[in-house]
Amino acid sequence: MTFIIFRILTWSTLAALGVFAFLNAEKFSSLATEVTDVRSGLNEKKIKLEIDKNESSNLINGLYRERGVLREKNELTQTNTEKMKQDFQILKPKKEDLERLIAKRETELAELREKLKKGEENLVTVREKLSPLREREGVLETELNGFKAEFAEKKANASAKQGDLDALGATRRVVSGAYDKRRDALLEEVKKPAHTYYGDQLEVVVSSGTPSGKGFFLNEGYLDGIREGMIFLTKKADLENSEYFFTRATLVQDRLTFMEFDVYFSANLHPKVVSDEKLFLIRTGDSNTSL
Repeated sequence: MTFIIFRILTWSTLAALGVFAFLNAEKFSSLATEVTDVRSGLNEKKIKLEIDKNESSNLINGLYRERGVLREKNELTQTNTEKMKQDFQILKPKKEDLERLIAKRETELAELREKLKKGEENLVTVREKLSPLREREGVLETELNGFKAEFAEKKANASAKQGDLDALGATRRVVSGAYDKRRDALLEEVKKPAHTYYGDQLEVVVSSGTPSGKGFFLNEGYLDGIREGMIFLTKKADLENSEYFFTRATLVQDRLTFMEFDVYFSANLHPKVVSDEKLFLIRTGDSNTSL
């Protein structure tokens, strides 16, 4: 019985569903279309979601890379900051030294400017004093040019006189040579005494001078023909143009003679003679001796 009832209910339900489906066939068709559209939209959204996921992944990866770059830059910045701090700590004492040096140099510059100002004031005063000196310089320069011109003229005259003097010297040497030859020839005919004769020339050597400067000693003496009282015309052997002066033998020994400058003949001419200096002695006719 139950089975029958169940079968009746089942067939009733199916019949009801059939009627319902028949009555709502259009609605079911519209619903299927809507479901299809929803599924199509859902697929599109899934595709878009996948695209968004990929873009998000790319953005996230880019952010990670950018974060890495920023981290490196940050680390580099920190390193540079630490280095700059260290450099600043090193430069800080130098900065203080430079500030002290700048202050010192500024003080020195101010002092120098003050001195320069005073120097410029003094320079104006000096220029005012230099004006007459420059005028005097011009006058002296003019005089100097005149003196130079006169000196050049005198020098030319002196050169001419020197030429004349050289010519006279040559003539003198020729005449002296002729005189010596003639004298030697005449003396060969005359019996000469043992002492130095008139006109004879002796070459002697000075042994020493005297502190008073009145005369000098010779290494030659009596054995060389010198006698007391003889007067000699004397000149220095090493100087060609040496001036003649008169000397008198006042003390004569065998190998020693003291020659005194003859004031009567030589006036105040007392040449300086030194040890080991060679002299020429020519006996004159004024010798106060009977020899």
